[in-house]
Amino acid sequence: MARGGAERAGRLTLDLTPGRPLIEGLGLAKGEARAGPRGAQGGRAGDLHHRRLAGRRAGPAPGEERLHHLLRLAGQTTPRHRPLHPGQGVRPGDPAGRAARTIAIAGLSVGPFAGELRITVYAGAALVHVESAVKTEDQDLAYFYDAGLVSGSPNWKTIAYLDTEGRLVREPSWAGRPTRFPKVRHRTLVAEAEEGSVACFPPPHQYFFPRDYTDNLGTVWDGHLVLDHRGFGIRQVEAGGGNFSPWINAPPGTEQRLGVFYLVSRGKAEDALREVLRYTHGDRFPDLPGYQTLSSHWHMAITMAAIKEQQADGGKRTTPDLVKMFKDMNVRAVHLAEFHGDGHPQDTGPVRLAEMEAMFAECRRLSDDRLLLIPGEEANVYLGPRDPKTPQGHWLYLFPKPVTWTMRRG
Repeated sequence: MARGGAERAGRLTLDLTPGRPLIEGLGLAKGEARAGPRGAQGGRAGDLHHRRLAGRRAGPAPGEERLHHLLRLAGQTTPRHRPLHPGQGVRPGDPAGRAARTIAIAGLSVGPFAGELRITVYAGAALVHVESAVKTEDQDLAYFYDAGLVSGSPNWKTIAYLDTEGRLVREPSWAGRPTRFPKVRHRTLVAEAEEGSVACFPPPHQYFFPRDYTDNLGTVWDGHLVLDHRGFGIRQVEAGGGNFSPWINAPPGTEQRLGVFYLVSRGKAEDALREVLRYTHGDRFPDLPGYQTLSSHWHMAITMAAIKEQQADGGKRTTPDLVKMFKDMNVRAVHLAEFHGDGHPQDTGPVRLAEMEAMFAECRRLSDDRLLLIPGEEANVYLGPRDPKTPQGHWLYLFPKPVTWTMRRG
C-alpha cells in the first residue's frame, strides 16, 4: 500500500468475489503490527459503506435568489436510500512508480447515479483514499452522503477521538447501544484494535459546506448506521444545523466524488491522530515568509459582549476564547463582521455611535503583536435599487482609520 521503508509500509488486500466484503485486509505490512478493521474469519475485514442520499430539487420561487432558495428546499425533499455495490470490472489507475496509485472498480450504482469506486494509495504513507465517482443524467438532483467501514465480526474494541476542547476520549465501541454521533475535533474518529488503529476522516474542503454558524454537528458516527454490521465513519447532517442544508448540486453529466480517508497506525489513537494532523499542519496555518494570514467575516459579537462585561462585576475584563483560538491556528489578522443581528445598527443617535466606539476600543484591547482584530461590521444596508424583485446584498467595510457613522439620517 505504501513505500517508505519498514516504518511506514502498509498493506491493503481487496476481494472482488461477488457477495463478499470488498476489503480482505487493511493494516501494516508483514512483520509490523496489523491494525483493524479485521474480522475473525480468516482475517477478513468489513465491507465499505458509502450511502448516497439523492433528492429532486424544486425550482426557485418568483423574485427569490436561486442558490439560497434551492439550498433551503433541498432538505425538504424525500431522499432515496440505496447501498452502493461495487461490481467486478477493475482497471488499474496510475502506473507503478508514481507517488499515488488508483484502482477503479466499475459497476457502482445508487438510484439515478452510476459510476465506479476508486481506491487510491500513496507511497510513503499508510493512507487509503476511497471515492465513489458517479454521474447522473437526471435534472435538478442534489445529494449528501455518509461513508465508513462496517464489519460482521469487527476486531476493534474501542473508539477514540479528541473532543471539542482537545481532550482525548476513549470509549468502548458500539456494543449494542444506539449509534453515536460524537462531536469531535479535527474531524477524525479512530478505531482501536489490539495491534493498531485506523483513523477515519473526510476531505475537509469538499465535505463541509459554508455556513454562517460554526456549530459542531457531529459529523462522525460509531455504531449500527447501515445493514446488520457494526461500523464507524463520517456523515453529513441532512438538515445542516437548521439554516441551510448541506446538499450538493449534481448537474447532469458531471462527476461527483464522494470521498473518505483511512490512515493505519501501529499505535493507539494518540499516534493515529498525530499522523493525521501531519497532513493539515496540525490544523494550523503555516508561516509563509512575506505574508500574513487574514480571516474575514466573523460574527462574534465581541462589542456587545465587552459592553455587557463592563457593566457587570465592577467592570472586570476577561480575554475571550477567540483570542487563543485564532493564535493557535496562527491567524494573524481577523476582520470582524459586527452588529449583524446584535447591537443597535439602525439607531441614529448616541447608542449607535457609542457602540462603534466600543468596537474600536475592544479591538485595541485584544490586539497584540501576534493577533490584530480589525474593526468591521456586516451592514444591513442594501446597495442598489430597493426593488423587491432585485436581489440585494450585505457588505463589510474596512476603513483605514476609525470612522463613526449612522446608516440613516436622524
